[in-house]
Amino acid sequence: MGTGTAISVIVIIISVGVHQYNPFLIPTLLGKGLGYTRVAHRLFTDAFDKATNYLYTNTGIDLRYEREDEFYSKQKPEFQSPAKMHKSYAKLLLTKQELKQYDGTEGSKGLYVAILGSVFDVSAGKEHYGPGCSYHFFTGIDGSRAFVSGDFSETGLTDDLSGLSNKDIKGLWKWVEFYKNDYKYVGKVIGKFYDSKGRKTRDLEDFYSRLKEAEKEEALEDSEKKK
Repeated sequence: MGTGTAISVIVIIISVGVHQYNPFLIPTLLGKGLGYTRVAHRLFTDAFDKATNYLYTNTGIDLRYEREDEFYSKQKPEFQSPAKMHKSYAKLLLTKQELKQYDGTEGSKGLYVAILGSVFDVSAGKEHYGPGCSYHFFTGIDGSRAFVSGDFSETGLTDDLSGLSNKDIKGLWKWVEFYKNDYKYVGKVIGKFYDSKGRKTRDLEDFYSRLKEAEKEEALEDSEKKK
């Protein structure tokens, strides 16, 4: 590592520490000096993302972090994000290739399962998810569709939810709740449901819209049964 890179690493690590403690401190100070707090915040946030990616690419030190989804802050408790279900959680943003490194096989980095783009550490249930065990095929990937389709083939273990019924959507959400309650949430997968900055995609927004529809249908059915 050259002197320039070393200095850059030190500056980035210090900035990360300050930014994680108070995401608005540095941009606010810069903004007051420049007279454009909002602009400074946007510029600093973009620079921060580039800096942490630079650090990861050049040194392997991963300080990339996720941002809380705007969606969750507006929803009732049962829609609370996996991150908020745990007071202490790692803030990982993993590519699909990086996620494959957590399949529990010899030399892997851990034992992770992803569903709807949310990643959970299932090492506490290694007797179910470990190599050779019943649900090992779910590890190291986001196989959301298979949770409700029952198709555990290579093509069935996919994050593609097209064609699923509202009943399937509700069933999938129950699985998300299961993992939120029973396993440790560790981050997100970049791709179908979250972008490279950890923000929800249109596909995830569509899922939540479908989920609301499914709950309304279920409530209506229950109401009809009581008549």
